[in-house]
Amino acid sequence: MRLGIVGGGQLGWMIALEAIRMGISVFVLEEDFNAPACKVAKCFKKSEIELFKNLCDKITAEFEHIDEDVINYLEDKLFPSANILRIKKSRSLEKELLKS
Repeated sequence: MRLGIVGGGQLGWMIALEAIRMGISVFVLEEDFNAPACKVAKCFKKSEIELFKNLCDKITAEFEHIDEDVINYLEDKLFPSANILRIKKSRSLEKELLKS
């Protein structure tokens, strides 16, 4: 299993550590190679998104504020789904979902 993580902050670092402990290969999409997750996993810049996507079986995100173009490009491998990530970007959409 090969896991991609969008974002290399502390949550990405914690996800990566546990995944590695379970024998999962981890790749991170992060512009700052000094970010915590980049210290334990192979990191890729947005300009390398095609290579990042091709290396991953599944991709998750450590935060909800992801560029729409990144969500669209990675959509078929994202978990949670692209729709959930879009909802998480908007408090009003979150509230609408909860009300429904």
